[in-house]
Amino acid sequence: MTTPSDLDPLVGSVQPRSRLLRTKILCPLLFLIGCTALLCSVLIGYFNYKVEDAFALRVLSMNTWGMPELFGAKDKAARMDAIGKMIARQEYDLYLLEELWLAKDHEVIKKHVPKNYTMTTYNSLTQGRCPYVPLPFACCDGVADPSGCSGLAIVSRYPMQGITFTMYNDHGPMADFEKLARKGFGKVRIEPKANLTIDVFVTHTCASDSDADKEARMSQVNQLMSAVRASTADFSILGGDFNSDPRAKNETTYNI
Repeated sequence: MTTPSDLDPLVGSVQPRSRLLRTKILCPLLFLIGCTALLCSVLIGYFNYKVEDAFALRVLSMNTWGMPELFGAKDKAARMDAIGKMIARQEYDLYLLEELWLAKDHEVIKKHVPKNYTMTTYNSLTQGRCPYVPLPFACCDGVADPSGCSGLAIVSRYPMQGITFTMYNDHGPMADFEKLARKGFGKVRIEPKANLTIDVFVTHTCASDSDADKEARMSQVNQLMSAVRASTADFSILGGDFNSDPRAKNETTYNI
């Protein structure tokens, strides 16, 4: 006759194989689900923080076609006034202007600039004002023609610091009058948010498509990009009239 103790297992209790199998699968699965939920929570918190910290910065670059009327610019007085009124609508935070060759046109636009915006002065983004007697190429008169000038200006919603102008080393050929101008790039620094700096660059490079123009343009953009890459700001913005076609042959301006 057997007793209950004779039927007891020698070591612990015996679990059905199906229960053991479920335990081996369920435990790792629950652990994996828990880790995934934790990771998702961390990511959601991180991206919510980043979205809240983000902001929009609207930028417009425009060639104003500010050549003197004598050189073929049509309806210039009306266009300059219209550009100023467009800026007055405050649709953008930064306006990067090119071919604003003459001081009088600069003043037409400046009178429309809203009080909460600032505009670079005519002489702050050029090689410097002429003395009493203009010196060819050596200064910017800004009265009759673009000789010696850059034609650049920036209008910003945010206060501008460190306003500088760098003239290009290569000015292009004399054959198409590129050498008469003194093109280069302007740079200002803005701080749209606390502890966030942005360097803003504006430029106008050599025009036309002769081999000499292409060589000058590539040289100019190489000089420009060296400065952009050397920026110590948190971010950099570059805009302007590059006169560059990505389909152009024998030219690498677009890819520099």
